[in-house]
Amino acid sequence: MANKLHLEVASPEGSLVSEEVDDVQAPASDGYIGILPGHAPLLTELGAGVLTFTQAGVPRHIALVDGFLEAQPHRVRVLASSASWVDAAEVERARIALQRASDILGEHVMEEDVEDAEAAVAAAKAKLDAWEKSRG
Repeated sequence: MANKLHLEVASPEGSLVSEEVDDVQAPASDGYIGILPGHAPLLTELGAGVLTFTQAGVPRHIALVDGFLEAQPHRVRVLASSASWVDAAEVERARIALQRASDILGEHVMEEDVEDAEAAVAAAKAKLDAWEKSRG
């Protein structure tokens, strides 16, 4: 369809989405980008955040951590290091992970631990943001 995008979202865990959508907003490494049908070809790196897409006027949200997005005029492909739908159990795990990572960052630790903790904070925040957006 000329007024739709075919969205594909996959991670090492498997495929999350392969559907026709109205639009896509994605967390590029340097800020969020919006993609509508007819978008110019684009390849960009993704950061941690929330992928939002609309189907029949209803927004849906997926938590993403890093990866790549390829846009064509009528197709968007997302290959993420991690991608997940967020439910209540996932939110509780994200809150615990965020607290642990924040505790690590508050201590004097090795550089590798800081990088791991910062990555955990980004992933947890993406999940919590996706949950908040899905709740309206």
